[in-house]
Amino acid sequence: MTVCIAAICTHQGMNMIVGASDRLVTYDDVEYEQPAPKILPLASHTVALIAGSPEDHMTIVQRSFPRIGLLTLPTVEQIANIYADEFANLRRLRAERRYLAPLGLSIWTFLGNQTNLSLDVSSRLVDILEKECLESSAIIAGSDQFGPHIYVVTDPGEARCCDLDGWAAIGSGSRHADLQFIEEKYHRAWEFENAFLTTYLAKKKADITPGVGPTTDLFWITPGDQCRVLRPDEPIVVQVRNLHKRIEANAKRAVKKARGSIRDWVKNEISKNKPQGQQQIETETAGGTEAIGDDTQGISGGSAEGQPPT
Repeated sequence: MTVCIAAICTHQGMNMIVGASDRLVTYDDVEYEQPAPKILPLASHTVALIAGSPEDHMTIVQRSFPRIGLLTLPTVEQIANIYADEFANLRRLRAERRYLAPLGLSIWTFLGNQTNLSLDVSSRLVDILEKECLESSAIIAGSDQFGPHIYVVTDPGEARCCDLDGWAAIGSGSRHADLQFIEEKYHRAWEFENAFLTTYLAKKKADITPGVGPTTDLFWITPGDQCRVLRPDEPIVVQVRNLHKRIEANAKRAVKKARGSIRDWVKNEISKNKPQGQQQIETETAGGTEAIGDDTQGISGGSAEGQPPT
């Protein structure tokens, strides 16, 4: 229950990545904002944005570090694949401990002894193991010697490259965030200032989703540089926050003006094109009023039958 976003962009011919996330953590019916950003460093040029259980992701990160450390100049793709491997390993280990260990089995002994189990028991265990999942996902974003890259890691441990789209969003607020990029026809060649504002607007659009917190952490990654997570009081963050407020206020004024224009048009249109039945009723009503007036004058100036006028 969160939203995390990353987008590829350029600045003066240099490729960059910008991103945003919230801080809300959900445990059953309890929600709170954690003090630390959901932006975890994996290498000097690559980070993980996490959605789902922080504990699961911390386990995956700790298991990924030694493998990443063995590589010389690891690429973002290699790091994403390592993260996906450890995601799958944690998923498998959890299923093994929950369903096989109580029976004195491991995943390997189970696979090697399926023929010794009844077909019903074997089928039920396979079905249970396949349904076990980690309700978590991650964006692996970074810039290496081959340029900027964005991968999304999801259950059961699959790494999907999003370089062609130029952005990725995960978590419960991902649909709303995606819409911002789609509506603006986002492209990875966009300049930094456009990408930075669009990413912020996408995050704020996702705020209406249950489980997404109001706090917004922003970051960027440049080639050969570490990820820079921006403090809430930094000038660029304050500026983009104020710009968002102005954009929202202008949008509300524009909608209010549009409603007024439509109301005026409809009012004029209805008055010009009244239903035929209504026009007839109004005409008859007007005629009846005049007739009553005439009769009244006749009564006051005339007399009853057989009586002379006064």
